[in-house]
Amino acid sequence: MSTDNDDSASLAQLAAKLKVASRLPLAARVAWATTVCERVLHHYSDYFLDTYLQLEMIEIMWSYVGGEDSKGSALELKKRITNSIESMSDDGYSPALAEIALGLLQVPCTKKDAGEMVAAVEYAGYAFALSHFYALGYPTAVVSSLLKLVDTLQLPFFKFANEALSLALEAQPALPQRGLFRQLVLERCNLEPDQVHCIVNVLRGRTYIAPRHEAVNRH
Repeated sequence: MSTDNDDSASLAQLAAKLKVASRLPLAARVAWATTVCERVLHHYSDYFLDTYLQLEMIEIMWSYVGGEDSKGSALELKKRITNSIESMSDDGYSPALAEIALGLLQVPCTKKDAGEMVAAVEYAGYAFALSHFYALGYPTAVVSSLLKLVDTLQLPFFKFANEALSLALEAQPALPQRGLFRQLVLERCNLEPDQVHCIVNVLRGRTYIAPRHEAVNRH
């Protein structure tokens, strides 16, 4: 059985491996990051995706991958998402969730990647962990006191992200084709192994119940 220190080391090692994404051409790198982040965002409710403009962001990213000049729409959406962060927090969601979209949208804005793609994927790992806490009614304030569990819940995501990255490096010509690459990831990369379900079952056994106003609008 792994210790908490083992989990932290593994998390750091898995996160470090993501840096090989720099070997991908820019459009392929964006396709990989968008696919991985989109997979996590769909753990959240339709309310979250619509209200906080996540679906619009995903469409802009795939338009950019497809060769469109998305700078204007990306800049405008970045402003709107930035302006929604306070409301996101008031709704009980961590403002860190906004960093996924803000990081991804930076590439259409600047037409270069200064590390934003890997950073967005790293934020997606945190979002993946949060989604399980939120589904059980745990508010952000309580989650912040459970950092070891948060790290452990991120491990399956980072393994998934690395598997998708290996696939991307093997199948670069398929990446700009949204449907094809997403299907490859779904078929070959597992995001929720038994480890996640075991941890979630442990959380379900805890006695904490979130106040009604902290548990609304959740997945």
